[in-house]
Amino acid sequence: MNIKKTLIFAAAILMGFGVCSCSKQNDSEVSSTAEVTESVTVTELPEQRSGLSEEQKELAMQNGISEDRYCVDDTEITEISSGLLDKYYQGMAEADFDKCFESFPDFYKKAVEDENKDYNETNEEYMKNIKQSFIDDYGDDFYIFSNVTSVLQLNDDSLKIIQQGINSTFETEKEIEIEDAYYLYFKESIRGSINKGTKALEFSVIRIDGEYYLYDSYYEDYENN
Repeated sequence: MNIKKTLIFAAAILMGFGVCSCSKQNDSEVSSTAEVTESVTVTELPEQRSGLSEEQKELAMQNGISEDRYCVDDTEITEISSGLLDKYYQGMAEADFDKCFESFPDFYKKAVEDENKDYNETNEEYMKNIKQSFIDDYGDDFYIFSNVTSVLQLNDDSLKIIQQGINSTFETEKEIEIEDAYYLYFKESIRGSINKGTKALEFSVIRIDGEYYLYDSYYEDYENN
């Protein structure tokens, strides 16, 4: 069995990196559901470069985050992250490979496709098997939704570690440059007629060429084990 089946839909636990909360925090959780059809435009950038106050500059320095990307308000990055989760879970519920992995960078999507080929499995079969596992566990009326609990910005050193990990793991036409990076903490809930469950998960959210994507270290960890 393709081991990705048990891991790809469980976000990687990302530990040991420096993070910082944005200066202005959202008080409520943002909900994301597989039934939502309206998505966020991922090219909108969080409020970062409108000019920092002296206090904000000091906080950026203390947290090891360069002033040109220091996040002062997490509202937009939270909405962007919620939109990425919407696509991810819609694709999962619909067994739609392209929709599901649209939230991930192209190099990550290609790695999943290559792994499926290694296991003599089409992308369609892969997604149908995933959906069937949810039907078996929760019922054919299952639905999935998520709540973003917090989004924390990574410091410059941690951003570089992710960037190095990506460039040493994936084959790309040019070296990948990570422009910004966050940890996304959220709760995934699955409901159905025969079962229900909720668990806390994490993804990275990274920006490449002005676009935001979900990311986890699955392939980095797999290469090193």
